[in-house]
Amino acid sequence: MTRLRTFLLLVLISVIVTASIQLSEKITEQALPPDSSLSKDEIDYSIEDFNLSLLDKEGIMQYHLNAVSMLHYKKSDQTILKEPKLELLRTPGEQWQMLAREGQISPRGKDLLLQGKVSITRAATATQEALIMTTESLNISTSTNTVNTEDNIYLKGDGIKLQAKGLFIDINQELIQLLANVKVSYDPQR
Repeated sequence: MTRLRTFLLLVLISVIVTASIQLSEKITEQALPPDSSLSKDEIDYSIEDFNLSLLDKEGIMQYHLNAVSMLHYKKSDQTILKEPKLELLRTPGEQWQMLAREGQISPRGKDLLLQGKVSITRAATATQEALIMTTESLNISTSTNTVNTEDNIYLKGDGIKLQAKGLFIDINQELIQLLANVKVSYDPQR
């Protein structure tokens, strides 16, 4: 049950990050002067070596997002992140990292699609082994509070090795479904 809670925590953190990205987009858009000469799907702003950090009320880092570049398209309101890297620092001693070749944020930041060698890693601690999940794509929806992929997923850590074809998580119902071809092995830690 602890592994299920850990995995759900990872998914919840992903949803929080998506909402934070939406907020950063709105701040960036407000800082730019309107330009009525832009045509359909033209880039209205871009940032090279994009970095965004969120601190809590006490000034403690909650997460840090960076990307090689960020492109925002005015007409479609799509945002593309090249090589996004997200580091989450939730509780003392617990660190998560998400990497992908590309990220795509939907209009108004409702959905985040990570594509290309997606990896989600919980760093090892004194009491826990590192937890690593990999897949080729991952959809995170803040509007429906769901996470899904139709690609193969691989999960390894704390004595568990899991492989499946497809994943669906409903955060509201605390439901995780491995869709097909599920293989699990467990080697208890001594």
